Parts: sequence; C-alpha cells; structure tokens
Amino acid sequence: LPLPWPRFNASIGGGLRSGAHIVGARLKVGKTSIGLMTALHAASLGIPVLILDTEMMIKDVLPRLLASISEVEINQIERGVIVKDELKKKKVFNSIGFLEKANIFHRNVGGYEFDEIISTIRRWMYTDVGLRENGEANPMLVIYDYFKVMNAKELTNINETQALGFQVTKLVDFTKKYNFPCMAFAQLNRDGISREDSAAIGNSDRLAQLANSVSL
Repeated sequence: LPLPWPRFNASIGGGLRSGAHIVGARLKVGKTSIGLMTALHAASLGIPVLILDTEMMIKDVLPRLLASISEVEINQIERGVIVKDELKKKKVFNSIGFLEKANIFHRNVGGYEFDEIISTIRRWMYTDVGLRENGEANPMLVIYDYFKVMNAKELTNINETQALGFQVTKLVDFTKKYNFPCMAFAQLNRDGISREDSAAIGNSDRLAQLANSVSL
C-alpha cells in the first residue's frame, strides 16, 4: 500500500506491506494526524480502514478528519462558525459526504488487554472486510494508535518491555496470517530529542526487532 509521502515510501520499500510498520514520535507532534491522513488515503483507494485508538473517542477524531479533508481549520469546525461562511460550510458538508461513503471504522480500545485488541481486529475483518478463498483477508488496513500497556494484568509476571514485545509479536503474527498491513505508533522517550535511531523509542528493543519497519 503506497502512502502519499514519497520519502516515507522509499524508506520502507515502496509502501506498507503485511506486518507492522511502527512510527515513533515525541508527545503531541502529530502521530494521530499521520494515522488519520493514512486512513483517508487508503479510503480514497477503496480500502477499508480500522483505526484502533487507545485514547480518543470518535467525537474527538471526527473534527480532525473533517479538517483534513476540507482544509478548514479544526477550531472553526468544532465551534460551528463555518455556518457564517458558505464556502467553508460547503467544504465541510462535502467532507461529511465523503466520510459517509468511506470505509473508515474507529474503535476506542483504551483499557483493553492486547488479546482483546486482536479480537477486535478479527471481528471487524470477518464482518466488514471478508476473506479470500485462501483464508487471507481482502484488502484492508489497520492503524493502531499506539503501543502501550493499558492493563495491569499484562504485567503480572513480566516487565513493560517484555509485555510490549508480546504485543508486537502477536500483532505481526496476526497480520502475516491474514496478509494485511498495520501502521502502528509508539512514543519516543527523552532520547528522541537528541538522537535519531531506534533506541529513542520507549521500550524499544522488542518493538524495533520485530516490526517490519521503524520510522522516527
């Protein structure tokens, strides 16, 4: 699945392949925006997209999607001031029409154990995407925002780095079994301010080793 950024495509071998492609970034610098732009791009190609969100609800995501499509400032959409500008109002309503037709699905998975997240993908895949005769999924894209331990049960006998390692292993194995790509996100630790290698990703060893690609 080629993405709308040539340099990014070149760095990961032409686009997203089956497996997990991790993008690491510091807090509040645009991980979610990259995910939403990727979702819109895939949807424009007719590919169903599932956004698994560990933080935001659909009411928080929807204005961002509309702003990205319409190129109208998000604060104007949220405050409703677009009704005073016919051009902006038309752009936003056209964007709503696009989203109503696009196969973009959003699920808040905050607090889920990772096995529940995998089950969420599986149910959506069976219900809304479907499988080919060989058992692989029809074209689809999953966006996971973002890797973290959300349930204390995952840390009963292991540390956080090990828990994240199990998460990425389960995700990669699942994507390979059904042959679909997943763009996932991870937080950079404070090293991300001054260095540009995979060690800047929080609890990075397992994530970097097992992912198909890691981009900062």
